[in-house]
Amino acid sequence: MTTHLAGSAPDITLTSMDTRLVPAREQFEFWRSAYSGIDIQPRRGTSPRQFRGTISRLEDASGAALNRVACEANRPRFRATDEGVLLLGMLASPSGQVRYRCEGRERAVPCDRLYLLDTACEPEFVTDGFVNIVLTLPRSSVRAAQRGPAQIEDGLSLLPETPLTRTLKGHLSNATQELSGMSRRAGQLLLDTSVELANLALGQPDDADRHAGRTAGSSTVAVARRIMDENLEHPGFALGHLARRMGLGRRKLQSDLVRAGVSFSGELRTRRMKRAAELLSLTPLPVGEIALACGYVDFSAFSRAFRSHHGLPPRDYRVMRQEASL
Repeated sequence: MTTHLAGSAPDITLTSMDTRLVPAREQFEFWRSAYSGIDIQPRRGTSPRQFRGTISRLEDASGAALNRVACEANRPRFRATDEGVLLLGMLASPSGQVRYRCEGRERAVPCDRLYLLDTACEPEFVTDGFVNIVLTLPRSSVRAAQRGPAQIEDGLSLLPETPLTRTLKGHLSNATQELSGMSRRAGQLLLDTSVELANLALGQPDDADRHAGRTAGSSTVAVARRIMDENLEHPGFALGHLARRMGLGRRKLQSDLVRAGVSFSGELRTRRMKRAAELLSLTPLPVGEIALACGYVDFSAFSRAFRSHHGLPPRDYRVMRQEASL
């Protein structure tokens, strides 16, 4: 069943499916019909007549979607298409892992980590039944994500455990518990928050960053900003570390930044304060954890820096943003 949610926001749809609503002999074919880009077969030793599955999917006009899929043993194989997507999600399985196959290689994927999946290489999962909570992003986001800390090899990469990825896991799990009954505005807000948290966890630069890099007249600045974003939680990150990551000499990098009108220390501080404001606005993380995620081991120093940059202490800023969203 597909519902167009009511409200004034752009078009957003909620789709729900349960194989128990059709006769037993038709359940597996009914399940396969829901996936235009995936070939699904019963796993060896299982019967299609015994198959059970449910889907909840919230999707907006951009192609971003939040999905919760639960099913019994099967073998889904993603077909490569020009409209390929990035899937960012997490799995739950009775065995604690699923088997992953791609390009002749096979490995186990643990169920306690966020994964990135690029469907272009026609990957395949083999499961004994699982719950898959996944955020679907357009192909353009796949390219952007590959510039971040998690590189996609053989179609799949596991994201490192960080405060941001743990927050994203909790958000995705809670957000998909009950998708029905929400307004269009609430659905769009839920999707927008999910995408924004994913971008933060992936270290993906936003449109303003890319524009700033172009107007500075130097790709060096854009690359430097991206690498800074990937290392905001490291307190000792310095100009020398950035130069080594970029394959430049320290003096050469400093000269390039000065010509572009950029100060390393000032830019790093600005980006840390931007990240702190995003986490305070979008997540329930304690302020102390946010300080650590932004490279501050001294909470007092973090609070002073935040107040100097934003004009309010961190906790007051969070309250202000929460009140503004009501």
